[in-house]
Amino acid sequence: MDHQRHRIWIDLSPKLGKIEQFMVPVIEGLGKIDSYLVLEDKKFSTLTQKETEALKIFSTLTDRFTLSYLWVLGVYELVRTLDRRYKGDNNIVTKIKKLKSKLARLRIPLAKMEAERKYKSTDFPIAYPLMRRQYGISWQISKDVVISRRELSDQLVDLLKEMPS
Repeated sequence: MDHQRHRIWIDLSPKLGKIEQFMVPVIEGLGKIDSYLVLEDKKFSTLTQKETEALKIFSTLTDRFTLSYLWVLGVYELVRTLDRRYKGDNNIVTKIKKLKSKLARLRIPLAKMEAERKYKSTDFPIAYPLMRRQYGISWQISKDVVISRRELSDQLVDLLKEMPS
């Protein structure tokens, strides 16, 4: 686990406790998963071609895809609740809504295996998993759109940093 990154999530968690106390252990747990996945993505980017073909790597990659999938579902619910309950700076409200929309665009094909309604004409019904060296676990949701778990994670961290303590 990337302990420095996990510390960021723990330090930011009390901000959510002011909105809903139960969000604290949820965001800390999701942050722990994020910290593990970030470290595993870094390890993957340094492997040789021969190593990436090994069965152990395949098994680890499967675990990372599964944890990433569950992480997206969990974070979506957290951000959805945050969107309903946060009453504060309009700039932060706008960022919450933007992140929620981006998460929904990925979550719906992940969970329901159908494109989100407003993207039905452009998006695939399935979010196709892929691995990008720079961003780790990602999903292609349309011909031109790829969303990575790491980008979503970084956006949530940045959002939480902007929220008042």
